Amino acid sequence: MADLERPRRNLVKKIQVASNTLHTGYRDFTAPEVIKKKSGLNNTNASVTVGGHTYNGSSEDIGHAEMDAINQAIAAQGITDLDTLIGIAGKTVTCVGKPVCYRCSIMLGLLGFAPAGQTTKTASGMGQTQWVLPGSLNELVLKKYGDIVGFLAYASNIDEV
Repeated sequence: MADLERPRRNLVKKIQVASNTLHTGYRDFTAPEVIKKKSGLNNTNASVTVGGHTYNGSSEDIGHAEMDAINQAIAAQGITDLDTLIGIAGKTVTCVGKPVCYRCSIMLGLLGFAPAGQTTKTASGMGQTQWVLPGSLNELVLKKYGDIVGFLAYASNIDEV
């Protein structure tokens, strides 16, 4: 009788994401909260300033513009752990096409970003785009906070977290 193949174990240690950590992240991103309005924009642009350098992100390819910009900053600055990014003072995000969704607001707050310009946030999701953390950002978040993306996949607003 042939050996049955055993299920493979997930090599990434699963870390339980605490709801209060996510609420703290949302609160710590201090942009004014607004009610989401339909903007008609298919693509959103955002920029982040990290360590005196500005990185522009877009929602054109995958995910949200703010997370794309942060991922670009991580790559450009060779950041290999989230605590290094968190420890950089004076980080800002600018997103004026739409309010920052609650999921991005959570991440921005956890990472220590402050809003710049007319940047606002909303307690709800954007609805039309899948929320993911791109590349290196996702890997670093998994190591420090666990599967935030999976945890937030079915919550349409901060009150469901």
